[in-house]
Amino acid sequence: MKGQLDPQEMIDKMVSIIGADDGKYRNVWLPAVEDLIKQLQEAAWTRPVQQS
Repeated sequence: MKGQLDPQEMIDKMVSIIGADDGKYRNVWLPAVEDLIKQLQEAAWTRPVQQS
């Protein structure tokens, strides 16, 4: 279990998002994970089609 994130941090974030009157369509936590997902999605959206 070494190196895992504290689950309480995620629980606290979920509670704040669920109870909010406004927010994002997609919620990702930690900010570093959000940045990684955005990079991966950008690569997928801009990747050219490969011809066989």
